[in-house]
Amino acid sequence: MNFTKMAMSLPGYNNCPSLKIVYEIPNGIQGPRDPNPGKPFHGGRFEAFLPDSAKGLNILSLLKKAFNEGHTFKIRSFGSEDRVVWGAVPHKTSIDGGDRK
Repeated sequence: MNFTKMAMSLPGYNNCPSLKIVYEIPNGIQGPRDPNPGKPFHGGRFEAFLPDSAKGLNILSLLKKAFNEGHTFKIRSFGSEDRVVWGAVPHKTSIDGGDRK
């Protein structure tokens, strides 16, 4: 999990820069708490966005904690292929749209 600062503003946060969060999940082998232990899974690249504000930075720290504790992603089966998908923690995955302040 990494993040970078962006000069552009998110909708509802005019004149406030943004944070772009990038999760790079490599391919791997499922563990004992995954749906198919021992079976390979496909990872992926996932992006999310937050305002670069006090509230956004607080949410970023919570997202880091959720990621480190394994709550951000899960493995799901799609036919014969298992891959990483978003888990229970909601993220803003598009620069446009979403709730306005």
